Amino acid sequence: MTRAKIPLSMTGDNLYGFSCECTNRHPTYAVCQRTVYAYKEDRLRGFDDCRAAIDARTCPAIKMMLAEKKAGKALFFESYTALVEGP
Repeated sequence: MTRAKIPLSMTGDNLYGFSCECTNRHPTYAVCQRTVYAYKEDRLRGFDDCRAAIDARTCPAIKMMLAEKKAGKALFFESYTALVEGP
C-alpha cells in the first residue's frame, strides 16, 4: 500500500483502541489494520490468534475496515496529536 493510499485511521496518529474478544487484548485499530494487511500480503509472522480470527472471519477489525470503506471516511479514529496538543 502506498503512503498516499493509507487511510487516516491506519496512521500512527490514531490511538483508537478497542477490546478484542478474539485475542483478549486491547489493541489500537491502526495496529489491527496493519495486521490484516500483513495477512493479506502473506507477511504476517506470529499473531496466531489474529490469523485464526481473520481465517474464521471473526476479526472485528475487518468489520470496522468494511464500515469505513462503505462510509468513505475514518469512523474509528482518535487523534493522538489533538489529545497531546489539546484545545
